[in-house]
Amino acid sequence: MGYYDLSSLENYFIGKQRIKNQTTNIPYITVENYPDLGLITSLRFLEWVSENPSGVISLPTGKTPEYFIKWTHYLLKNWDDDKIRSILKKYGLTVKQKPDFTNLHFVQIDEFYPLDPYQNNSFYNYVNTYYLEGF
Repeated sequence: MGYYDLSSLENYFIGKQRIKNQTTNIPYITVENYPDLGLITSLRFLEWVSENPSGVISLPTGKTPEYFIKWTHYLLKNWDDDKIRSILKKYGLTVKQKPDFTNLHFVQIDEFYPLDPYQNNSFYNYVNTYYLEGF
């Protein structure tokens, strides 16, 4: 995918917006609320993982990705359910197989110092608990 090429999922959401003539060089998608943002982000992430099974990712921690994490866990856990297949189809996600995360490389860019990485408040613990164990 080139610099300005959009995925089928991104094209779907941009096409559904009321913004007809975007004036920025980088296309954008507007959403009504955080749960919707979490769903869009989760769907795009799953699409990306399917296209880049050995990719390198760095994911945010804290409150920001809360709905992204919830949606991703929900979609992956229930991947073969008709309800999930309906959601994927509705939003134009053409991924047929459940994305495989085993060859992804996670890069952690933050940590509190001198906090022990194994303490509950560490970014290391957050990434392991909410991302790696859930994905």
